[in-house]
Amino acid sequence: MSPQPDDGSRSVLGDTAEPEGGPVTGFSLDRELADALGEGRLDERGERELSEQVARVLPFHATLPDPAVATLGKVRSHFGGDSGLLDWLERHPGRPRLVARLYRLIAQLDGLSGRPAVVAAVRELREQAGDPGELTGFLTPDTTSATLAGLATAIERLLGEERVMAAVRVALAAAALVRLAALHASDDDATLMSLPQRMDVTARQIATAVDEWSEQRED
Repeated sequence: MSPQPDDGSRSVLGDTAEPEGGPVTGFSLDRELADALGEGRLDERGERELSEQVARVLPFHATLPDPAVATLGKVRSHFGGDSGLLDWLERHPGRPRLVARLYRLIAQLDGLSGRPAVVAAVRELREQAGDPGELTGFLTPDTTSATLAGLATAIERLLGEERVMAAVRVALAAAALVRLAALHASDDDATLMSLPQRMDVTARQIATAVDEWSEQRED
């Protein structure tokens, strides 16, 4: 696993488990659109199409064939890295914005898994209140550094399986778990003090993106 930034996030394209079912086969990235983006000649319609493509293949970044890896890397480099890539996806309502917000939570969960105070707080909450029903089958039996990272991997895997609403449900339940754990923790670690608000904001942003995506699908 790569080093964790101070904000508890990780690289969007960091180390992740291979999605069940192996490499993606149903989606692709248009190299001509990526080239046009890099050369500053991609129109609004083309940019929208490319953002949809990127949002669909992102869960498979670890298993994409080499040409698609190169194309995704070109788009990522154009926006200055992972953060810029997510900022770009954010500008496109629907699946791109929703995927961007889910990946921001994925990054937070993965980063927080390396914070002992957070892991202890989640363990304490699970011992007192049990596990949320929405996370049944997704939480490790014992609370360890793999617990939140496992939820991050599950969200990405569900996206790759096109189970978008299942990914959303796990994401919102994971955010709520971390929020409650931080609120009820006996530790007064500074990381825990900032978590409730961060998780609240992240959950609201995901919920808003879901509404936008649902409206687009109904049109």
